[in-house]
Amino acid sequence: MRFSLDNDVPSISYISDVTGECVAMSPDPDGFYSVSLKAGDGILLKAADNYSFALKDEANLFYLNKAIAAAESLDPAMYKPCGKEEFSEALAEAKRVAADGAVTQVQADNARAALVKAQGVLKRLAGDGVNLALHKAVSAVNSYEEGTFFSRAYLTDGINVSVYQCTHAGWSVDPFSGIGPEDPVELSVDLEEPYLLNKIVLKPCIFNSGASFPRDFKLCVSKDGETWTETASAEGVKLTEAIDLNYAFEPVEGRYVKLTITRHSGQTDKTGTSLSQIGELEVYGTELNGSESVVL
Repeated sequence: MRFSLDNDVPSISYISDVTGECVAMSPDPDGFYSVSLKAGDGILLKAADNYSFALKDEANLFYLNKAIAAAESLDPAMYKPCGKEEFSEALAEAKRVAADGAVTQVQADNARAALVKAQGVLKRLAGDGVNLALHKAVSAVNSYEEGTFFSRAYLTDGINVSVYQCTHAGWSVDPFSGIGPEDPVELSVDLEEPYLLNKIVLKPCIFNSGASFPRDFKLCVSKDGETWTETASAEGVKLTEAIDLNYAFEPVEGRYVKLTITRHSGQTDKTGTSLSQIGELEVYGTELNGSESVVL
């Protein structure tokens, strides 16, 4: 523990837990006093006669300031109007709290939480490098929802790294479903709004170098989730390394993206189920007004 004294306190001592006597303490060159404590330990301090002291509840503003810096780095012009006003208000309040010399830890934590929540509501305009599928809902009847390595939600969580860095490996068919090599499996993503779509990226699972990636599949886009337009297809895919598969196509309006697997990877689970596993699905395009473009 490191602390300082008010200027009118001439000296400070600690009570030795060995002798019970007062031991004078000396400040470091910066004017701070230090004591070493282990978890659960305490120490008795004694000021000069007629003086009293108390430890002040000084808020740690590190994470609040970090959230403010992240918020200020955003370019408002790159986001849709929805949520912008609330975000600006949350940022202004966070900055006010950070500048308040008497702020408590609870106030600092609440201001940070409100700012992070408001920032999470913002929606990027479609454009160069903006993954429209990020954190969007995935529907899949056949999905292994064990939650550690596989889940339908992990298909669009933006994470596709070694399981040693993060356990979110991606999506997998349910190994207990008993499907055969050519039993079809469908997955769909709701982008929440319509866009002019022009590219879909499929990323294999990193942990097995893409060995469980499906062999045959097709990609479709829909405005309403009922009528579908095929935009790309593949046959005989057999990966030996986890390389991204990019499928660019002529722009087509759509809100929903569907992946239909018609032949699985060739790998089988110990249950005998044919396996297909995908690390990440990304979707790119532009706003319907055509104000942004995507580099393919």
